[in-house]
Amino acid sequence: MAAIFSPDELSTLQVSQMIFHVVGGAEEPTLFDEVVVPDEHVGTFRQLLTSAARGKKFKWNATAGLHGLLSRIDQEVDDAISFLDASKVLAAEFHDMHRGNAAPGILLFANVTVNGRSHYLLNKYDEMNVLQFNVRGEGEEKRVAHIKGVEHTIVEDDKALQKSILFWGLSAEDSIYIHDRSNRNVAGFVRNWLHVSPYFTEEEATEAIHKALKNTFNRPDVQADEETHRSWKTNFFDIVEGREEVDLGDEAGRAAFLSRLMPRETKNEALLGMVSDALRKEHVADETTKLSKGKLRRPSRRTLRTEEGITVNYSQQDMDSGRVEVSKDPNGNQRITVVTSGEIFQRDVD
Repeated sequence: MAAIFSPDELSTLQVSQMIFHVVGGAEEPTLFDEVVVPDEHVGTFRQLLTSAARGKKFKWNATAGLHGLLSRIDQEVDDAISFLDASKVLAAEFHDMHRGNAAPGILLFANVTVNGRSHYLLNKYDEMNVLQFNVRGEGEEKRVAHIKGVEHTIVEDDKALQKSILFWGLSAEDSIYIHDRSNRNVAGFVRNWLHVSPYFTEEEATEAIHKALKNTFNRPDVQADEETHRSWKTNFFDIVEGREEVDLGDEAGRAAFLSRLMPRETKNEALLGMVSDALRKEHVADETTKLSKGKLRRPSRRTLRTEEGITVNYSQQDMDSGRVEVSKDPNGNQRITVVTSGEIFQRDVD
């Protein structure tokens, strides 16, 4: 999962507006008109919000639906909607979609600023004890929830439907980050409810990662031995063909992935930095995805065989890099040149 903000950025987080409603279960949703957070709970409440600032990146499928709702909040447009009314629309939609098949819980909606920029944060908590509150007002009266306790008890539990959803920006070009604690790849109904799709398909992410690696190793300033140059593609395609998942969401995940590709270079910080920069340039430095070969193919091996029965096996990469070269000498004979900076191994065969 990608960390959406740095610790320094999160330290600037301010809550501009916040409301929550009780949704799920067979009963009608409980919608509030106001939430009061006493001063003694503000610190814990901020911690609860900042813990959600991780997720998998998605893109909007359309500017209608939820995207359109967010873009109308407190705006000077004909169909403008207030923050409170928008939160009630979200709560009612979620409740109607999952009436009876989702555990009762709290749907929290907040407008926060980070470094002065506005973001929307939506969390679904199944654990009702996350927020303890008293309710004042019934019937047609203004219904107010007074928070009396905040318990940061959220855990990774595949049996619980606990969502952390961060809306980042409102234009169609901006991203939305989703952290689905019950489904690493984000449940289908969440994607349908929000009208979003993964920022990259598995094939697109794999091609972008491959391009980043290839661009790195084609750099003239790369300090790596011949074994590393030869092995990274082999190891990469082993991972691809195994449909394995890689987590590039933080430095530790990227380092673990790169150590699999280049086991001899685990302490080569300069090379690891170059690869991380290349991944960021291709916008996949924060992806968590299964690798899928799509149009990618493992480099094929080729064979040169002379009339005298001498055989040389090589790849196109060996030829492109000059490690294997075929030329003619002044007498018209063809010459095969093999260059290596390592050892030459000899084996007797029958």
